[in-house]
This record gives sequence, structure tokens and C-alpha cells, in this order.
Amino acid sequence: MVASFAIHVLFLPRFFVITFSLCFFRVESNVSSCQKEKNTLLGFQRGLTDPYKLSLVSSWSDQEGSKISPSLVELEFLNYLDLRENFFNSTSIPSFLGSMVNLTHLDLHDAQFCGHISHQLGNLSSLLYLNLKENNGLYVDKLHWMFHLSSMQHLDLSHTDLHREVDWLQIVSSLSSLLELILNNCQLDSLTPSVGFVNSTSLRVLNLSENLFNQEIPNWFSNRSTSLLEYLNLRDNSLSGKIPDLLGQLKRLMDLDLSDNSLSGPIPSYLGNLSQMQALLLGVNKLNGTVPKSLGLLSNLFALSISHNFFTSNLDEAHFSKLGKLKELEISYTPLFFNVNSNWVPHFQLEYVSMISCKIGPNKLYIFTLSLLQSIIIFEM
Repeated sequence: MVASFAIHVLFLPRFFVITFSLCFFRVESNVSSCQKEKNTLLGFQRGLTDPYKLSLVSSWSDQEGSKISPSLVELEFLNYLDLRENFFNSTSIPSFLGSMVNLTHLDLHDAQFCGHISHQLGNLSSLLYLNLKENNGLYVDKLHWMFHLSSMQHLDLSHTDLHREVDWLQIVSSLSSLLELILNNCQLDSLTPSVGFVNSTSLRVLNLSENLFNQEIPNWFSNRSTSLLEYLNLRDNSLSGKIPDLLGQLKRLMDLDLSDNSLSGPIPSYLGNLSQMQALLLGVNKLNGTVPKSLGLLSNLFALSISHNFFTSNLDEAHFSKLGKLKELEISYTPLFFNVNSNWVPHFQLEYVSMISCKIGPNKLYIFTLSLLQSIIIFEM
């Protein structure tokens, strides 16, 4: 009998090599499994370089870029692979990673991979976490291999070109366990499902910012009457039309970012009923009308941005009545008149405030008395 162990976690962010032996077992063999895994790691090690000279890996190889050795598949018990922020010199993600069927966590973000994402990753049916963000040059032709990743909870493909896959919405919504979906800057151009019903009520985090939708916010969000969604980011998508009433069904929403679009009409008063809201970012749109006083009911609000819009109303004490946690306020470049009574004492302590090109009433000095204020920008019209 020979005592040995299995390596379950391989963690190599930015060339700092850390391996954890998490599971012990006994085998009967002439060659120790421990020695086998050691040899595999040494082979893997020889394929790595450190162009930034950040760790001991810089002494391992004189190659211009790192390579992932196919011997890595011999770590049959490996379930956690983290190679983020390495230097793989615009090579493709190796297809043999799809043979590592025990993986539950795969993090390759900002590792300078490029090219087509292999369909073989669809073999990783136990995968819970996949992060490929910030590998500029990655693309897919089809995403149907994701249908096999039914256990997926976190998916981040930011900066991956997905525009060839017209059914992306149906595919990702089929992942019934998905909690976090992040597709920032993926060249997506449609939020309209090609067929069927979008079912994504398990999501807590949805980030579709910096895409090319150029349409109104679709009504499939209204299918979230029991949604657990906490974070919704649709920033910088050329979205048009009004902020839809259906967003009022997202009762758990804590962070809503609709900034840098072309949304018009008033701010819906129902937003003041979303009591969990911590950040409400509506700046750089074409919103108009009055700012609803119901926003003053958001007692958990940390950041409010309504700058670069066309409002035509006053902001007074009622707009801030219960904003005791407010730290950041942006109302620049709006025709708003910020006017409060001279005896008003705010319940919040701002750290940042921007009021460029706003009309401000006589009681403006109170802003300078807030003890936590770190940055202030005020230029009246």
C-alpha cells in the first residue's frame, strides 16, 4: 500500500504557482500517484514563462509565451483550474481542456488567449464557473455546446465576439442554474429572442453592457415576477424608448445601470418602491419631465446619477428624505433647480457630488460642511 494524494486545485494567477492537496486516499501501485502528478506538474511548469518577471516562473523557460501542456489532463482529479492573467501570447484555448471532465471551476480571464473557442468545452458538464473575459480576440461561431453545461452558475464571456450566434439568448437562458451572466462588450446586436420564451428567473446578476442592441428594452424582462435579480447593467447599448414599467417587478434589485443610452420620457415613480436599491445610474440619456420624489424613499441608496438629461423640475428636501446612506450624487448638465430650505439638515454625508451647470438655490454652503466629502464639482449655469 502506498499513501498518496490527488491535486484538486491548480491556481496560477499571474505566474504565482500555488497547488493545494485537498483529498487523500490510498492506492496499490508500483508507481506512486503522487509521483505521477508531480511529473505532470513539472511538465506543465516547463511550458510557462513570465514576461513581466513577476515570479519564479521567469527562470523556467526562455520561450516568448506560455503554453499549456496536454499532460495537464493526467491530473484526473483536478476540479479547479485558475490560469488568469497569464501570458499565452494570443494562442487558442486548448481543446484538450474539454477532456478534464471533473472541472467545476475554469478561470482563463485576461490570459491573452485568442481565436475560436473550442466546442470541446461543452464536455465539462460539471462546470459551475467559467470566466474567459478580457481575452481580446476570442470569438465563437455557435454556442450550442453550452446546452450541456446545465450546472453552470457563473458565466463571464466579456470581450468575446458573440455576434455570429443569433440564438445566444435562448441558449444562455436554458442554463437553469445560472446565477451570474456577464456579457460585457460582446458585439451582441439583439435582445429579441428568435423563438420561444426566455426563462432566466434564477439570475442574480445580469450584465449586458457595451453591446449594440439599438432597440427598446424588451418585454421578456416582465417574465421575472418571481425574479431574484439583484444587479442589472444595460449601460452603453444605444437603447431607446421609455424605461419600462416591467422593471418595477424586480423587487430585489440593488443595482440598476441604464446610463449612456438614448432613453426618453420621465423617470418612473415606481423606482422609489424598489427598497433594496443601492445604486441608480441613469445618466447620459434623454430623460425629461420631473424627477419623482419617490426616489427619496430609497433608504439603502448609495449612488444616484441622473446627469446629462433634460429634466425641468426642482430638487428639494423631499427628494432626499430617507437617503441616509447616500454617498455619491451626480446631477450635472441638467436644467434642474437644486433648491432646499436654509434650515435643512441632510441625513446623508456625501463623498462625491457633481452639479455642473445646475441652478442652485441660496442654501449651497451645507455641501461643504459634510465631513466625508472627498470630491465636489459645482459650476452653476
